[in-house]
Amino acid sequence: MLSVTDEALKHLAEVLDENNAPEGALVRCVAEDEELALVIESSQPDDTIYKLEDRPVLGVSIDLVDALADREFDLDSDDEGPGLTLR
Repeated sequence: MLSVTDEALKHLAEVLDENNAPEGALVRCVAEDEELALVIESSQPDDTIYKLEDRPVLGVSIDLVDALADREFDLDSDDEGPGLTLR
């Protein structure tokens, strides 16, 4: 199963807050043109949901769950600021 660090979950919660995401919205990891994309929208019934405390902040599309099984989302920083890294 994909693992997500607490730092990454906190960053995703901040992204939702900064974008004034509507209640119930989260960041979804989806396949788009054979690449990973992160979009803010409502979760889908088959998504795997990751929470920060009790707040859902990340949903992973059922299509990606197996492909990301041994990976980890983490927070990394560079000169441009913080960003998510898939390890």
